[in-house]
Amino acid sequence: KNVATFFTYLVLILGSISMIFPFVWMVLTSFKTQAESMAIPPQILPSQWNLDSFVKALQSLPFTNLYINTGLLILFRVIFAVVFSSMAGYAFAKLEFPCKKLLFSLVLMTTMIPGEVVVITNYTTIQSLHLTNTYAGLVVTSLISGTSIFLMREGSHLRTPAYRPQRYAVGENSTVCVKRILFRRSDGISDSWINSVI
Repeated sequence: KNVATFFTYLVLILGSISMIFPFVWMVLTSFKTQAESMAIPPQILPSQWNLDSFVKALQSLPFTNLYINTGLLILFRVIFAVVFSSMAGYAFAKLEFPCKKLLFSLVLMTTMIPGEVVVITNYTTIQSLHLTNTYAGLVVTSLISGTSIFLMREGSHLRTPAYRPQRYAVGENSTVCVKRILFRRSDGISDSWINSVI
């Protein structure tokens, strides 16, 4: 048993080193000069630690603007995805309407389409809406997520009978149901809500 444990830990340690080493090598190489980074045999540690590579990288691109764009993009995408996905997921889980199963199947089919396939389609859509080079153009193609709708629907199925829509009239009181589904931790929706955000 001890021998098996030893070899198990040995394999895990060697595997960890093999995965960590490329990252460590990348960090060390960033402090080297170009000649040192291409030297043969390879030189593990730089002869002189310098930050020229970092300075050039920061000067080559406006990283401040890039981080601001990324933050705004994530913020708006998360807000709209949670709002729209929670409403759609609730409708698919609790409400009855014509072609419900067919429409949900179409939603699931969208999750099977790789993002690369719709890049050109999304661009032409943004261009036709005259939203190129705008924040709205970055957000509009991600307002709805088939995966988020699926997670919200599955989470909504975990409701206790007290929160079923039969207890509420369709209309104003349905909003109460949706709010409880979104914000009540004990209902079990929180995991799906968090997954939708992620």
